[in-house]
Amino acid sequence: MMKRIEFIDVAKFLAMILVIFTHAYKEGRFVNLVFSFHLPLFFFLNGMTLRFKDEPFQDFLIKKIKSYLIPTFFLGVLCIVSSYCMNSLNNVQMVNHYILRNIINLLKEERMYALWFVSALFCSDLLIYAIHKISFKNVIVMGVFAICSLLIGFKLIDTVNVAIMWNLDVAFIGVFFVYIGYLFHHPLLDKIFHFTTDKRWISLLFGIAFAIPAFYLAKINYETTNKHLEMFARIYTERIYTIPCAILGSFAFTFFSRVISNKFFAILSKANLVLLAFHQPLYIPLYREYIFPKWWNQVSNLPAGDSKLILYTLVLTISFIVIFEGVYYLFKYSPFPFIVNEKYASFYLRFLSFLKGKIDRIKKRIYQKKDEESEEIKVE
Repeated sequence: MMKRIEFIDVAKFLAMILVIFTHAYKEGRFVNLVFSFHLPLFFFLNGMTLRFKDEPFQDFLIKKIKSYLIPTFFLGVLCIVSSYCMNSLNNVQMVNHYILRNIINLLKEERMYALWFVSALFCSDLLIYAIHKISFKNVIVMGVFAICSLLIGFKLIDTVNVAIMWNLDVAFIGVFFVYIGYLFHHPLLDKIFHFTTDKRWISLLFGIAFAIPAFYLAKINYETTNKHLEMFARIYTERIYTIPCAILGSFAFTFFSRVISNKFFAILSKANLVLLAFHQPLYIPLYREYIFPKWWNQVSNLPAGDSKLILYTLVLTISFIVIFEGVYYLFKYSPFPFIVNEKYASFYLRFLSFLKGKIDRIKKRIYQKKDEESEEIKVE
């Protein structure tokens, strides 16, 4: 099993903070900058952690189902219930069989809540596995296929431009960023990887070097098109800016994460799925309408960049993380840890072992009693 790299986990947690903050914030230059790289970043980080063993596809698939699909389904159902409760509280008119209809949509994986992105990661992993196999583990050939996957994704947008089941339209494009991350942490580039990440001050320099062009590319694209990269809505205009910007931004963010890397942030990243699931359908509306409604009324009409709106969104983000990190541990130590992609806690295993021992002893006594009775019958 590959040893976890601390700063990659830190990058995942910090990226999740940006997701929550920008979803609660207003459209503007900051959101434009973050959106220019934050979803490609998750693909990139995923690629950095990929290590292909000579495992059969069946084993690879089962592993990904356990880590991606099972948690996504159960968390998705909880999101649907949360959304139903919030709509009921606010007297929002809902379609008949709201929960059942949305569970069906969840199974189709068509942009359901923020969790939609997990199925795109799942599909991109399957695609990169196939690319790795047909490329005979050749990194250069893999790169050619990854570029082809990117072009297929763009072709789908240009011709169909609809969200495809299981978010395959995003997965085809995501494969390219997975490959970039995979290549960066590949043994062939081992010296470059360690040179750029072993020392914090060197990572800081590389982070700055990548962040400056990423910032200007995002700025030029936003000023030219008044748009930013938005994988959810299939917006990649202008690709000559958005794709290089996403690559540079992903590298910059990863290097900066190495600079501030610490065990505390790395541990907090374990709750990312829970944070991704509940911030939009549950906590943001709850916070705005029931926890601090007066404060929201005061800041809701303020422009992006106003210090009062920033403070409000920061408090929302931090309070959500504090509360739902706790929710993650409730799931982890509950009888249903698979909801958050965790194994059963040791005390459950000890209890089951104790229970099994008790049952075995009872069975043994029953069998002994039966044997004694049969012996008595024979004697008679």
